[in-house]
Amino acid sequence: MQGLSSAVLSLAAMALSSLTTYLTFFDSRYTVTVAVSNVELQLQTSSSSSGDGTRNAYYRLWPTAQMIFSNRGTRAVVLSDMQLVRSNDLGSCEPDEEAYDTRIEPLIIEPGAVEPLSVEFELEPVSFVFEEGANDPIPGPETQHWCMRWTAFDPEGRRREPVTSFFTVERSFTPPETDRSVPRMEIDLDYPRAPETIVAKGLF
Repeated sequence: MQGLSSAVLSLAAMALSSLTTYLTFFDSRYTVTVAVSNVELQLQTSSSSSGDGTRNAYYRLWPTAQMIFSNRGTRAVVLSDMQLVRSNDLGSCEPDEEAYDTRIEPLIIEPGAVEPLSVEFELEPVSFVFEEGANDPIPGPETQHWCMRWTAFDPEGRRREPVTSFFTVERSFTPPETDRSVPRMEIDLDYPRAPETIVAKGLF
Protein backbone atom coordinates (compact mmCIF):
# COMPACT_ATOMS: atom_id res chain seq x y z
CA MET A 1 0.00 0.00 0.00
CA GLN A 2 2.86 2.31 0.86
CA GLY A 3 4.52 1.46 -2.44
CA LEU A 4 1.31 2.36 -4.29
CA SER A 5 1.07 5.72 -2.53
CA SER A 6 4.68 6.49 -3.40
CA ALA A 7 4.02 5.64 -7.04
CA VAL A 8 0.97 7.92 -7.13
CA LEU A 9 2.92 10.77 -5.57
CA SER A 10 5.75 10.22 -8.01
CA LEU A 11 3.36 10.35 -10.97
CA ALA A 12 1.72 13.50 -9.60
CA ALA A 13 5.13 15.13 -9.21
CA MET A 14 6.05 14.20 -12.78
CA ALA A 15 2.75 15.62 -14.06
CA LEU A 16 3.29 18.87 -12.14
CA SER A 17 6.85 19.10 -13.44
CA SER A 18 5.63 18.57 -17.01
CA LEU A 19 2.95 21.24 -16.58
CA THR A 20 5.51 23.68 -15.18
CA THR A 21 7.85 22.96 -18.09
CA TYR A 22 5.00 23.57 -20.55
CA LEU A 23 4.04 26.87 -18.92
CA THR A 24 7.66 27.98 -18.78
CA PHE A 25 8.78 27.11 -22.30
CA PHE A 26 5.70 26.65 -24.46
CA ASP A 27 2.85 28.74 -23.06
CA SER A 28 4.11 32.00 -24.53
CA ARG A 29 0.88 33.89 -25.05
CA TYR A 30 0.34 37.63 -25.21
CA THR A 31 -2.03 40.16 -26.71
CA VAL A 32 -1.01 43.77 -26.16
CA THR A 33 -3.71 46.32 -26.98
CA VAL A 34 -3.85 50.10 -26.84
CA ALA A 35 -6.95 52.22 -26.24
CA VAL A 36 -6.78 55.95 -26.95
CA SER A 37 -8.60 57.62 -24.08
CA ASN A 38 -8.15 61.19 -25.28
CA VAL A 39 -6.44 63.27 -27.97
CA GLU A 40 -6.13 67.04 -27.99
CA LEU A 41 -4.53 69.29 -30.58
CA GLN A 42 -2.87 72.41 -29.18
CA LEU A 43 -2.63 75.32 -31.64
CA GLN A 44 -0.40 78.39 -31.57
CA THR A 45 -0.90 81.11 -34.18
CA SER A 46 1.53 83.92 -34.98
CA SER A 47 2.27 86.29 -37.84
CA SER A 48 4.86 88.74 -39.08
CA SER A 49 4.86 91.61 -41.58
CA SER A 50 7.47 91.83 -44.30
CA GLY A 51 7.02 95.60 -44.74
CA ASP A 52 5.92 95.37 -48.37
CA GLY A 53 2.22 94.89 -47.66
CA THR A 54 2.39 91.14 -47.18
CA ARG A 55 2.02 89.16 -43.99
CA ASN A 56 3.30 85.69 -43.05
CA ALA A 57 1.01 83.47 -41.00
CA TYR A 58 2.33 80.59 -38.90
CA TYR A 59 0.40 77.78 -37.21
CA ARG A 60 2.13 75.36 -34.83
CA LEU A 61 0.36 72.16 -33.78
CA TRP A 62 1.01 69.87 -30.80
CA PRO A 63 -1.01 66.66 -30.55
CA THR A 64 -1.19 65.33 -26.97
CA ALA A 65 -2.70 61.96 -26.18
CA GLN A 66 -3.54 59.70 -23.27
CA MET A 67 -3.44 55.95 -23.93
CA ILE A 68 -4.11 52.78 -21.96
CA PHE A 69 -2.15 49.56 -22.66
CA SER A 70 -3.12 46.06 -21.55
CA ASN A 71 -1.64 42.59 -21.94
CA ARG A 72 -3.75 39.44 -21.92
CA GLY A 73 -1.37 36.52 -21.75
CA THR A 74 1.50 34.83 -19.95
CA ARG A 75 4.51 36.78 -21.23
CA ALA A 76 5.63 40.39 -21.00
CA VAL A 77 6.16 42.62 -24.04
CA VAL A 78 8.38 45.71 -24.18
CA LEU A 79 7.39 48.91 -26.01
CA SER A 80 10.58 50.89 -26.66
CA ASP A 81 9.54 53.57 -29.14
CA MET A 82 6.60 55.15 -30.93
CA GLN A 83 6.42 57.34 -34.02
CA LEU A 84 3.53 59.45 -35.29
CA VAL A 85 3.18 58.87 -39.05
CA ARG A 86 0.83 60.39 -41.58
CA SER A 87 -1.16 57.93 -43.67
CA ASN A 88 -1.61 58.15 -47.42
CA ASP A 89 -5.10 56.70 -47.00
CA LEU A 90 -7.95 58.10 -44.90
CA GLY A 91 -9.48 54.68 -44.28
CA SER A 92 -6.38 52.67 -43.35
CA CYS A 93 -2.79 53.08 -42.18
CA GLU A 94 -0.45 53.41 -45.17
CA PRO A 95 2.52 55.32 -43.68
CA ASP A 96 3.88 58.30 -45.58
CA GLU A 97 7.41 59.68 -45.21
CA GLU A 98 6.11 62.40 -42.88
CA ALA A 99 6.79 61.12 -39.37
CA TYR A 100 7.49 62.51 -35.90
CA ASP A 101 9.25 60.84 -32.98
CA THR A 102 8.64 61.14 -29.28
CA ARG A 103 10.88 60.05 -26.43
CA ILE A 104 9.52 57.50 -23.98
CA GLU A 105 11.05 55.28 -21.34
CA PRO A 106 10.86 51.60 -22.35
CA LEU A 107 7.49 50.35 -21.16
CA ILE A 108 7.27 46.74 -19.95
CA ILE A 109 3.70 45.46 -20.35
CA GLU A 110 3.48 42.57 -17.90
CA PRO A 111 0.83 39.82 -18.21
CA GLY A 112 -2.47 41.09 -16.83
CA ALA A 113 -1.13 44.64 -16.54
CA VAL A 114 -2.96 47.85 -17.44
CA GLU A 115 -0.56 50.74 -18.10
CA PRO A 116 -1.41 54.42 -18.83
CA LEU A 117 0.85 56.64 -20.92
CA SER A 118 0.73 60.30 -22.01
CA VAL A 119 2.67 61.52 -25.06
CA GLU A 120 3.13 64.75 -26.99
CA PHE A 121 4.30 65.45 -30.54
CA GLU A 122 5.15 68.64 -32.40
CA LEU A 123 4.09 68.70 -36.04
CA GLU A 124 5.68 70.67 -38.84
CA PRO A 125 4.36 74.27 -38.74
CA VAL A 126 1.85 75.38 -41.36
CA SER A 127 2.62 78.75 -42.97
CA PHE A 128 1.57 80.86 -45.92
CA VAL A 129 1.89 84.46 -47.19
CA PHE A 130 -1.01 86.79 -47.98
CA GLU A 131 -1.46 90.48 -48.80
CA GLU A 132 -2.77 92.72 -46.05
CA GLY A 133 -6.24 94.05 -46.84
CA ALA A 134 -6.57 91.93 -49.99
CA ASN A 135 -9.00 89.10 -50.61
CA ASP A 136 -6.28 86.56 -51.27
CA PRO A 137 -7.38 82.95 -51.46
CA ILE A 138 -6.72 81.03 -48.27
CA PRO A 139 -5.79 77.32 -48.12
CA GLY A 140 -8.72 75.02 -48.69
CA PRO A 141 -9.92 72.39 -46.21
CA GLU A 142 -7.79 69.28 -45.70
CA THR A 143 -8.34 65.97 -43.92
CA GLN A 144 -5.36 64.10 -42.47
CA HIS A 145 -5.22 60.59 -41.05
CA TRP A 146 -2.45 59.97 -38.54
CA CYS A 147 -1.26 56.57 -37.31
CA MET A 148 1.17 55.29 -34.69
CA ARG A 149 4.14 53.10 -35.55
CA TRP A 150 5.23 51.07 -32.53
CA THR A 151 8.56 49.43 -31.78
CA ALA A 152 7.89 46.35 -29.65
CA PHE A 153 10.02 43.41 -28.52
CA ASP A 154 8.35 40.08 -27.83
CA PRO A 155 9.49 37.48 -25.22
CA GLU A 156 11.83 35.91 -27.81
CA GLY A 157 13.54 39.27 -28.34
CA ARG A 158 12.11 39.75 -31.82
CA ARG A 159 11.55 43.32 -32.96
CA ARG A 160 8.08 44.21 -34.22
CA GLU A 161 6.99 47.48 -35.87
CA PRO A 162 3.18 47.37 -36.18
CA VAL A 163 1.10 50.41 -37.15
CA THR A 164 -2.29 51.33 -35.68
CA SER A 165 -4.75 54.16 -36.32
CA PHE A 166 -4.35 57.17 -34.02
CA PHE A 167 -6.49 60.16 -35.01
CA THR A 168 -8.06 62.02 -37.94
CA VAL A 169 -8.08 65.81 -38.18
CA GLU A 170 -10.08 68.04 -40.52
CA ARG A 171 -8.38 71.40 -40.97
CA SER A 172 -9.85 74.54 -42.55
CA PHE A 173 -9.30 78.31 -42.51
CA THR A 174 -11.63 81.28 -42.15
CA PRO A 175 -10.78 84.69 -43.70
CA PRO A 176 -9.05 87.35 -41.56
CA GLU A 177 -11.46 89.44 -39.48
CA THR A 178 -9.40 92.64 -39.94
CA ASP A 179 -6.66 93.93 -42.21
CA ARG A 180 -4.09 93.24 -39.50
CA SER A 181 -5.26 89.76 -38.48
CA VAL A 182 -4.52 86.39 -40.03
CA PRO A 183 -6.84 83.60 -41.22
CA ARG A 184 -8.09 81.49 -38.34
CA MET A 185 -7.47 77.75 -38.40
CA GLU A 186 -10.48 75.60 -37.51
CA ILE A 187 -9.83 72.03 -36.32
CA ASP A 188 -12.17 69.05 -36.04
CA LEU A 189 -10.46 66.02 -34.47
CA ASP A 190 -11.61 62.42 -34.01
CA TYR A 191 -9.93 59.24 -32.75
CA PRO A 192 -10.85 55.54 -32.46
CA ARG A 193 -12.62 54.58 -29.23
CA ALA A 194 -12.16 50.81 -29.47
CA PRO A 195 -8.87 49.16 -28.39
CA GLU A 196 -6.50 48.10 -31.17
CA THR A 197 -4.06 45.18 -31.05
CA ILE A 198 -0.37 46.08 -31.25
CA VAL A 199 1.16 42.57 -31.07
CA ALA A 200 -0.33 39.16 -30.31
CA LYS A 201 0.63 35.50 -30.16
CA GLY A 202 -1.32 32.41 -29.12
CA LEU A 203 -4.97 31.58 -28.54
CA PHE A 204 -7.07 32.86 -25.65
